[in-house]
Order: sequence, then C-alpha cells, then structure tokens
Amino acid sequence: MGVTDSVAISISVSAAPAVAIESLNVPLIAAYHTLYAARSKVYSGSGGAGLAQMIADGFTLNSPAYKAASVICSQSPCPAQFFIGRRALPPLQSLTLTCTDGSPGDSYNLVIVTYDGVVHTISYTIVANQGAALASSATTSVVNGSASVTFSVAQTLAIGGALQFGVGAQPGVFYFLSAAVVASTAGTLSTNYLGTTITTAPTTYTAPLAGTFHTTTGSSSVPSTASQVAAVAVGDSVMFRSQPGVY
Repeated sequence: MGVTDSVAISISVSAAPAVAIESLNVPLIAAYHTLYAARSKVYSGSGGAGLAQMIADGFTLNSPAYKAASVICSQSPCPAQFFIGRRALPPLQSLTLTCTDGSPGDSYNLVIVTYDGVVHTISYTIVANQGAALASSATTSVVNGSASVTFSVAQTLAIGGALQFGVGAQPGVFYFLSAAVVASTAGTLSTNYLGTTITTAPTTYTAPLAGTFHTTTGSSSVPSTASQVAAVAVGDSVMFRSQPGVY
C-alpha cells in the first residue's frame, strides 16, 4: 500500500501577531535647572506651544534645554510632546588662567560668556609685593656663608624685613633681617647667605606686616598681634620668616 493512501496532511497559515515595540516618539531632554521641583515635566511639541510654555516657566532662549527643545520642535513631523527631565546636579567646568607676565598693580580684565548666555566679567589686579629699591638706590655686599650684610648707604629697615639680592647675587630668593637697621650700613640676616659673594648687589626691600604672627603646623589659622585690615586681602600670599620662599 502506498504512503498517499494512509497519511493525510493539512497545513493552515494565518497572519502572525504584530511584534510589540516600545514607543520611542516622546523624547526627554535631561538638563539641570532650578525652575521647578518636579524631576520631569511634559510639554506640547506642536505649534511652538511647548517652547512658549518653557519661556513662561523661566527658561531662556540660551538655556541648553530650550535649545534642545527647539531642535526637537523643528522636525517634520514634530513629536506631539516632549519631556524636560531635571538633573539633580549642575555641570561643572573649571578654567585655570595663568598670567605669564606682569607687574604689581597691573590689571587683567576679561569677559566669559557661559553656555547659558550669562556674561561673567573677571577682573584681577596683581597684588604681589616684589619690594622696592633701597633708599638712595643703595647696593649691598654679601658673602657666601655669612649672615652679615653691608649697605653702601645707611638704611633704616624694620626687623623681619625681606631683602632680595639682585643680578649677580641670588635673585628670586628672600632673606630676612633678624634685627632692625637704624640709620646704619650694617645689617644681620636671620640665616646665612648662601649665594655668590658680591660687593655691589642691587637689592629690593619688602617691609614686614605690622605685629607678629603665631603659626601652628597643620593649622590654617594665623592669628596676629596687630590688625591687618587693608593690609592683607583675600588671595594675598604671606611668607613667614621661619619658612623663607614658601607662601
């Protein structure tokens, strides 16, 4: 007996159900703002109504969220709606500006416009005290390994005053007077001079701040016996006689 006489096969084909996919036609713009407490808010995407509502909520034309929404609403076809998601923390950006040349009293002024269109004006005046020439344009004589300093013209300088010996000696290094110099050509440094011995060093002098200071290792507090109002400002560098060259 043949196979066709004993087996009957029936095949029925019907339409398969459509594959369910998640709707992706509602965009969300994640942006930091402080305009309302809700973590997300829906806006209409058609006819510019959503953009107008964002302006009413406090967004500006320069707000990153508004700019992103403008791109979304410019599509054709435009999504019926979009969300603004509020980020918890603002974006952070740090810029370091280094002035490579300048003198005390010089001012640097610049304007920075941030992503949100806010204009930030920055002004900085160099306040570092590099010292002034000695009275009568006196020069100094210093000997390597000695704490004695001799002035070519009599000077009157305060205890703790800083001396910086110029070209040919040890420029950029500060030495401090261990005692006041009163109408004299002789002075004593708090530490031995460790530079090239020279007899006519052009020298600058920086007068000390009023009073004395008490410092403690590991502490950022620096109490003083005298008021430093108008003498020391925020951002100023302070150098102590006990730690020359460190600010």
